Amino acid sequence: MNPQLIRARFSAVRHRTIAELADKFLEPTPRGKVREILKVLKSGNLKDIASWADDIKPTSKNKPTDSETKDFLNEFPDTREWHFVDLPVDAHKYDVVEYAAFTRPDDIVHQTVESINILTNNSTKFSKPNALRWLVHLVGDMHQPLHIACSYVDLSQGIPVLVFDKDTIFAKHLLQKSDKGGNNINLPIHKALHSYWDSDLPEMDNNFDNTNFDSPAPVPIGDLINLPAQWVSDNVKFAKEAYNGLTVKGANAKQPNTIDVDWDQNEYNHRCVPIIKSLSQKAASRLAFLLNTIYA
Repeated sequence: MNPQLIRARFSAVRHRTIAELADKFLEPTPRGKVREILKVLKSGNLKDIASWADDIKPTSKNKPTDSETKDFLNEFPDTREWHFVDLPVDAHKYDVVEYAAFTRPDDIVHQTVESINILTNNSTKFSKPNALRWLVHLVGDMHQPLHIACSYVDLSQGIPVLVFDKDTIFAKHLLQKSDKGGNNINLPIHKALHSYWDSDLPEMDNNFDNTNFDSPAPVPIGDLINLPAQWVSDNVKFAKEAYNGLTVKGANAKQPNTIDVDWDQNEYNHRCVPIIKSLSQKAASRLAFLLNTIYA
């Protein structure tokens, strides 16, 4: 599998944990509405659908075979681009004007908005059951920093340099030379940086503290579509922490375009484990907030 072409996935366990916790925070009426949609999918809980958006990728060997999935894949056979946006690490927000060169009409923010619009009867791009599956998944993805920002690699001096600011990216013509959300950053433990954040940070799949949640302020249902960009803007600063403490060693001899780095793993884990756990809690509470508002 070529790491330049295939993005690692935010772990299925993490997605299910976020979805299960969000399910606990659904209010009675929204819970009933969500259960009606889940019955169509022959599922009983949000966690059952949390990894569906990964399971339907072209690289997945055992794709779901339900009619909703088949209908969706007939129209949208490759949705890998929907899971991320490659903002520069130094980006201070998600903005389709300021960062026009880095955003896409099918990036994670736009597709989350599309899912909200479908569930609020403002779009018919695909079915509501599939919109619910996408919403549950993408809210999780946008709370993994390497799904929303990355470095761009300058090889002009022979030794790889990780570039974080958009002005240098433009000046050095690096727009097509991203590290693929950290997939092309090779840690000393022979793991990609992206994969490490997806599923290998120690203890990241432990239970969360259910009593300490970020509760978004109530908004009119029509304003829900503004929240994905706001949340990505909130989370992009944590991408800096993902790269902090990494020292570039050089280009990997066996994998083209892959950069070997060194680190102090204990220090890195001490700093980053609390970040991913906090972001996952926010993902759960924000997902519950969206569904509670949509179905109130």
